[in-house]
Amino acid sequence: MKVLLHVQRHLANLIVAGGPATTMSAGAPVPVAHYFAALRAVVARIFRTWPEARPYSSTLALAATLDAEHASRTAQAQPLLKTAGKKKTSKP
Repeated sequence: MKVLLHVQRHLANLIVAGGPATTMSAGAPVPVAHYFAALRAVVARIFRTWPEARPYSSTLALAATLDAEHASRTAQAQPLLKTAGKKKTSKP
């Protein structure tokens, strides 16, 4: 829980008004906007590979949380798969 709270504080400090222009990512400074774009891409990859990525989860609690979120996103995407035209599965 301490680790998650630390991550939450770090993210909140990045988006606060007057926050830093850059942050460290993979050992190099990057613009905060790029950091969040990369974070969003990583989250998308996690869900595109779930549940195959489940064994790489650091804790059982995190895996269970991701199971629930994946199920929720899958349920949201199902009606979009049945609509005519371009599939909007990335929206959820």
